[in-house]
Amino acid sequence: MDIRASIRTFLAGLMRANGYEGELRDDQSLVQAGVLDSLSILMLLAYLNETFGTVLDGDAVDPRLLDSVEAIEAFVRARTLALS
Repeated sequence: MDIRASIRTFLAGLMRANGYEGELRDDQSLVQAGVLDSLSILMLLAYLNETFGTVLDGDAVDPRLLDSVEAIEAFVRARTLALS
């Protein structure tokens, strides 16, 4: 599974758990759409760490880096490149 598909699968689980029923575009703001809140951002960071090895402290992350599927994918690619 590629990075974007993996992220979308994780977010789909969050959406189901939170009762979100809308469609999600890759460029859509996850915060404005109600998909991500402070707790789900921490869950997303834990998922990214476990899945891609992007070790980060939640306080050190600019929320804009995690505001859309496209932004999350770019963030993961940049972090995994920086770590290699």
